Amino acid sequence: MKTRESGDSSLGLRLRYERYWFKEDELMEPLDWGYIESLPKQVVVALQSYMRGEVSIGKAAEMSGLGFRRFDEVRARAKVPIRAPEVSQEYKK
Repeated sequence: MKTRESGDSSLGLRLRYERYWFKEDELMEPLDWGYIESLPKQVVVALQSYMRGEVSIGKAAEMSGLGFRRFDEVRARAKVPIRAPEVSQEYKK
């Protein structure tokens, strides 16, 4: 894992060891942990919930207090991949 030159904060260390719906080592670009750690706590909590697959991007945007478009810009700048919505088993038949 990459670390920031100035050292990792305890929040950064906790975030890095969470289980997310993606594998960080399989991403095309590494997550921008420095940027993520610089965000307000409310936004980090929402982004982390999205990264764990607990909430949709719309719900995460609502949790963050940002509008959908602004939250998606934050997600993209942090290099967090977008997650496709899950298809109900009913529609898979």
